[in-house]
Amino acid sequence: MRIPRLKYLAALKPKDLEARTALAFRNVAKTTDGAIVFATILQNLRLLEPATSPAEEALCNYAKQLVKYFGEDAQFRVLDALLGGQE
Repeated sequence: MRIPRLKYLAALKPKDLEARTALAFRNVAKTTDGAIVFATILQNLRLLEPATSPAEEALCNYAKQLVKYFGEDAQFRVLDALLGGQE
């Protein structure tokens, strides 16, 4: 399934697009539901487990890239959810 590009995002310069994407990640991750969703995604990408194959290592590296989008305050919420702190 291909996600259609939003006209607003397509009009942004690469630097502005990166900043806007990071802002969207932070806004979503700051909510309890967003933290739980991102924690589930990161768990599926094996963020906190040792990689036992090149494929698992690639998934973990992708998870690490996603975490960079969250910003420090949202990172704590997502990691707390990943470690089981959210109900």
